Amino acid sequence: MKTESDFIKPYQAALLIGFKEQTGRIKKYRDLMIEQFGDKTSGLIPANNIHNFLSTHTSLAVLRDEINSFSGMSENSFTTVY
Repeated sequence: MKTESDFIKPYQAALLIGFKEQTGRIKKYRDLMIEQFGDKTSGLIPANNIHNFLSTHTSLAVLRDEINSFSGMSENSFTTVY
């Protein structure tokens, strides 16, 4: 049986995934997180969904750092190109 502690709010999920905290985008984050990971009825997200996502996906920041480490490309160049 799932308890309340098994769920997180959509904005918390967005921060865990790596979205930057900007108050103007809270509704956008909320809608995106619920659409991708959550329960539209309750508006909450199972924390396990976020943990599974983070363990099976590479973030763009990690990819950028890896490419920069062997290519010598600057961070700004990476952002512009990709």
